[in-house]
Amino acid sequence: MVKHWNVSEPSQFFWIDDAFGVTQYESPLVHGWNHNVLHVKSMLKKGAKVVMTSRDYIYNRARYDLKEGAFPLLKESKVVIDVHDLSGPERQQILYNHLKLGKQPKEFLASLKPHLEQVAAHARFIPETARRLADPLFTQGLFPSDYFLKEFVEKREQLLLEVIQGLDTHSKAALGLIYMRKDHLEIPIALLGSEPQALERLGSTLGDCIKALNALSGSLVTVVHVNDQPVWRFKHPTVGDAYAATLAFSPDLLEIFLTGSSIESLTSQITCGNVGIEKAVVVPPSHFAMISDRLRQYKKSESNKVGWYASWRAWRVLTRFLSTRCSKDFLALYLGKR
Repeated sequence: MVKHWNVSEPSQFFWIDDAFGVTQYESPLVHGWNHNVLHVKSMLKKGAKVVMTSRDYIYNRARYDLKEGAFPLLKESKVVIDVHDLSGPERQQILYNHLKLGKQPKEFLASLKPHLEQVAAHARFIPETARRLADPLFTQGLFPSDYFLKEFVEKREQLLLEVIQGLDTHSKAALGLIYMRKDHLEIPIALLGSEPQALERLGSTLGDCIKALNALSGSLVTVVHVNDQPVWRFKHPTVGDAYAATLAFSPDLLEIFLTGSSIESLTSQITCGNVGIEKAVVVPPSHFAMISDRLRQYKKSESNKVGWYASWRAWRVLTRFLSTRCSKDFLALYLGKR
């Protein structure tokens, strides 16, 4: 953001989505904000407008590390939007807009019409519910009746999980590739490290993944531009949550994820044992030895390859992971091997 600030354009507007992490708290992002706090204050003083979004539980965790004292606007200018507390007309308008702009055939929309008021009035209705109802990928086999639509709204997490589990092999692999890259898969895609082996074990290839991503575009994934670089991302953070949940049901898939992801990515996505971090992938004791071995081999940062800084960065990532995301049992195993 600071890099794109133009002092001569006081009307610049910056929107930073998921400022402190997409599905879980990422401390390096917060440290980045703390490092640039003086620049951000200067930008605001010159007239720039900045909006940062974050899930509530991620922001609540980030507050412990944010320098709110140095930048009180973070506290004073906070607006909480509760998507569960929308008014009736707001819900109906959101539902109408999504269905009007969605991909559903006219016949399906006509069959939905008598039930839409009930859908919008449901206590668990959120904007993402409307988006999914407007996309045929999420409504395959859905019979438009009061009962089944109620189930669709009420069990949205389970339904999304079932959609992902029902995808073809290449589509699952494509989602896995985005997940391994922490929701930031740059285009054109170039496989890194052990990712080729991970895709092979998933029964896919890079070419098949690219085709699958294009097919899933607009429903489960989307292309966005980050600093002028096009990247594949999950259409909504809940897609990443659901994919992470599939790892818990498949030991083989979890092992592929643990071996295929870079260690630097893993340290902000997993916990070794359950240490209470929301949305993290909990690695069971049966995989502790694998993670311990990978950590011991991690000597230089993969994102910063400049001499001493690469070593220092790796040390910092490692110590933060061990101190915040590991159970006593894992630490006992890891320290015993040092």
